Amino acid sequence: MVYMNAKNNLEVDALDNFYSMAQVGGNDRVNLVVQMGRPAKHYTDSDDAWSGVMRFLVKRDTKPRPGDAVEDLRQGGEVDMGAPDTLAKFVDWSMEKYPATRYMLIIWNHGQGWRFQLAREFNVRAMASSRSLTANASSQLKSSLSSVPPLNGYRSVSLDEDTGNILFNRDIQGVLDKRFTNKKLDVLGFDACLMSMVETAYAFRNSVGTMVGSEELEPGEGWQYAAWLLPLLKNPRLDGAGLAKAVVASYQKRYGDVNLTTLSALDLSRAEEVAGATSALGGELQRRLSSERGAIDKARSGITPYGQAARLATSVDLDFFLERYGARTSNGTIKSLVDKLRASLKKMTIVNYASKRDLPMYGSRGLAIYFPATQADYDQDPDHSGYRKSNTDHPVEFVQKQQWADFLSAYLQ
Repeated sequence: MVYMNAKNNLEVDALDNFYSMAQVGGNDRVNLVVQMGRPAKHYTDSDDAWSGVMRFLVKRDTKPRPGDAVEDLRQGGEVDMGAPDTLAKFVDWSMEKYPATRYMLIIWNHGQGWRFQLAREFNVRAMASSRSLTANASSQLKSSLSSVPPLNGYRSVSLDEDTGNILFNRDIQGVLDKRFTNKKLDVLGFDACLMSMVETAYAFRNSVGTMVGSEELEPGEGWQYAAWLLPLLKNPRLDGAGLAKAVVASYQKRYGDVNLTTLSALDLSRAEEVAGATSALGGELQRRLSSERGAIDKARSGITPYGQAARLATSVDLDFFLERYGARTSNGTIKSLVDKLRASLKKMTIVNYASKRDLPMYGSRGLAIYFPATQADYDQDPDHSGYRKSNTDHPVEFVQKQQWADFLSAYLQ
């Protein structure tokens, strides 16, 4: 189930990814369904330049065009791809129309910002694209990039430019918690930027078995669908962890060590354990802040945060911070808590890929956490209010229930 929100400046990339899926398509044992949204104001005029939302059963050589859709949702008015009810209806429709033994849901969109890494200059990216572009797409895209809010991986993922609405992680959590109670969703994948975070993983601990996401920005090209669909078609009995490994392996093969790219697969049965260990450490750090601040400062200041191209400086690799901090603190109790958390993180990480270019500055062991280095960095995050305990607008459960937010509040004062 691919929830492909291209009602934004990722329209070109969405069509490319759709064609990648259609290189392989589904078969009599694997159904591949896509709900695609395209914007009212196009960035490309290819594939009939339609607007709105359609559903497709993707077979080999299926085209992302009205004639190939199995359901056209444009007749009932505008469909908001940034609304939880839209996602809920897609999941319900998919499971009713195409029942399966195992399910994977992919949320395809911005994540925390832009997916432009392979070619930061628009004209280079346009020339490299296999899809035709509208004459005014360059200025349109530049304008869109300047106005798109930098969505936070710990908080939201999917922007619908036509409605201006965002799909919050808490929305997705609500949708999945209601539908996957007795049996968990096998794989939840985020083909989007900066979603592999403790906060995100914790949100889906009760409804999802395996999560796939990136700590860093994703290239516009995103996941390599044809590459990981092939092993699934050959072995439809592949379990969630096995399929997640195939996704990560194909991503690593495509991007290697050229760009600042990451992707990890996480066992969410360990999410509660990791969150608890993080909370315990956060509580202890808050209690001993006066004596530990120097070691914390040195450990955190040596790490480059993710998403700098999206104007953010708020998330860092958790294990990398723990390694640096554990080597600097002399407190035995804290060292023990650090070791316990690092052990839990290792158990939670099924597989992790990070470009060698990424490792020296970022660490990138598979799971990030919200950790602005200064009050100024926190204040400059447009969505920082979501990390307050008092927040009631799509509250983040990790913030509500664990002590990391309490530690950050004290630390950043």
